[in-house]
Amino acid sequence: MGDTLFYCGFNGFKQVPNQSSQTLSTLLPHSFSNGGNDVVIRDVAVCWNYLAVVDGDGVVTKFGLVNNGRNGVDRLQAPPPAAATAAAAAAATQSGPAVTPPAAPQRVTQLSATPRHLMVCTEEGGERLKEGPEKETP
Repeated sequence: MGDTLFYCGFNGFKQVPNQSSQTLSTLLPHSFSNGGNDVVIRDVAVCWNYLAVVDGDGVVTKFGLVNNGRNGVDRLQAPPPAAATAAAAAAATQSGPAVTPPAAPQRVTQLSATPRHLMVCTEEGGERLKEGPEKETP
């Protein structure tokens, strides 16, 4: 059995796509949950114009005002791996073809939303923090 997301409040931008009312006065199951079947929800953020959800795969889905001002659903591309980003930056300063190591996209673990911004934390960064503080060498 998976997680179920419930929503209540302003729905003018179809933050809950399967509900036609602009205001939801009671908690209703969100279509993202799909009845709770095998859906894992890692985090949720809401602001007045959209709702963002991080699923168990670390992928962010936005519901509401998306796609340059249209109501809808948008599944966002995951951040590139930090190693690939660093390799591409280093290659840009050297001559010759850029070599980017193959790596999977980062998985989002946490997010925060404002009407104009979406900020995410990734699993890769979290793993680095779990290693503990850097030790000074004498």
